[in-house]
Amino acid sequence: SHSLRSPNIVLEGRVYYGWTLDHHIEITPYKRHYPAYEISFQKATYGKTRWEYMYNYPLIGISYWYSDLGKTDVLGSAHAVFPYINFPLLSKKGFNFYFRLGVGVGYLTKKYDRYDNYQNLAIGSHINGNVNLLLEARMKLGKRLVASGGVSLVHFSNGGIKQPNYGINYPSINAALAYRVTRENPYQRKKLLPELYLFEFDGKR
Repeated sequence: SHSLRSPNIVLEGRVYYGWTLDHHIEITPYKRHYPAYEISFQKATYGKTRWEYMYNYPLIGISYWYSDLGKTDVLGSAHAVFPYINFPLLSKKGFNFYFRLGVGVGYLTKKYDRYDNYQNLAIGSHINGNVNLLLEARMKLGKRLVASGGVSLVHFSNGGIKQPNYGINYPSINAALAYRVTRENPYQRKKLLPELYLFEFDGKR
């Protein structure tokens, strides 16, 4: 809570290019290659709390994701909003590998209808769960800019609440550019906090 600490806010834009995975034969007619777009509002952790340095200072944030799903009249377009946490796997000076896990809510403009859209066997509801998995490499371009690129998988499904529900899977490659809105805080480790060990018990409480 020191007054000289900044909130470490980062804005990021990302572009995807991939295809609809035909994991069921009913999805094959709608397999297309197409782009998707994402904008993220994230915070770079620096060790303010114990879990941040224990997990090597991950990025936490929230994203909005959009795609036209190849401009098919059957599938429509997809929107998703999801919070995420981006864990560093390998860190070197100015270059890092990350794994990002995001889980949120998706909205698909088209769904199955036995009269008007009976060909859509992928999704039976407008509201769906959304999972976003991303493996990326990030590289600093200066004090404010960070470039990244990687591979990802986006999944839409309602969990079988409404049928049909084969789901939509979107594997892709992606590239992003992030801008640090506030200055970067130096990483810190809470020296005053005692180290904890699994199953530790001091016999007093």
